Amino acid sequence: MLAETGGFSSLEESLSYSPVRLTQVWPGRFPTLAAAQPYAFAPEKLANLVYASRMGNGGAESGDGWRYRGRGLIQLTGRNNYTGATLSLNARFEDAPDLISFPERLLEPRWAAISACDYWARARYMGLSLSWWADRNSLEMVTRGVNGGLIGLNLRAAWLAKAQVVLAKGAI
Repeated sequence: MLAETGGFSSLEESLSYSPVRLTQVWPGRFPTLAAAQPYAFAPEKLANLVYASRMGNGGAESGDGWRYRGRGLIQLTGRNNYTGATLSLNARFEDAPDLISFPERLLEPRWAAISACDYWARARYMGLSLSWWADRNSLEMVTRGVNGGLIGLNLRAAWLAKAQVVLAKGAI
């Protein structure tokens, strides 16, 4: 969660990238700076391209990529994740929001936190829970389970090291 939110500083994916960063994050989509240039610092256009026809989203023209961009403490992304969270939260909380109709509700601290815990409880990687991987200190597998790849692995490792220091001191 710390990596997704920049140390809890943002509950919403910004998607405002330079051309160079676009080629690093999505090298398959932006193999050159020229290919990245039209999407640089254009968050809505970028989201609609990179999240199109994935994770339950419609095509780029649907606007789903932007509508269901990363939000909350774990940065739920895609219509499928918003649907799963809506169904799960509505089964447990009378006042749970319909995140499909009102995705911005994940920006509210309560739902940002609860949705992250819900995702963690429901998510699986290679058929095993994220807790199973975390209990085995497999940061790589937890990272894959949270964001589908290894982007940000070094950042996650740094945040984990800081958290371990704090927890070892008994500060929490």
